[in-house]
Amino acid sequence: MAKNLKFCELLEQYGLLLTPRQLDIMSCYYFEDFSLSEIGDNLEIDRQTVKTVIKRAENVLLKYEDKLHLTDRFKRICQLSEVAKTAENKDLQIILNKIIGFAKENTVTGGIEEEV
Repeated sequence: MAKNLKFCELLEQYGLLLTPRQLDIMSCYYFEDFSLSEIGDNLEIDRQTVKTVIKRAENVLLKYEDKLHLTDRFKRICQLSEVAKTAENKDLQIILNKIIGFAKENTVTGGIEEEV
């Protein structure tokens, strides 16, 4: 389960950097919970090809995260956002919200749920 969650997060961050075929297969596998056979039947390819595409795409996603660390940054932004919401000092809230806004502008998210 944790592995699935990790790759779902990676797909959300870097999914648009995959090839259209990789993105389609990974989305079916991780977001739609299709089996390898179901994906293969839908795309008219064999099960082993689906498995190979998934493994290669997983490796690509892991390499992107290893270099860019966007999912870690996104998690820290979310944590900072929670701190800003609960801060009693209004000046601190303003400063934190500016930092959060800057961080969000400089973090590329795949927005896969909006695109697919």
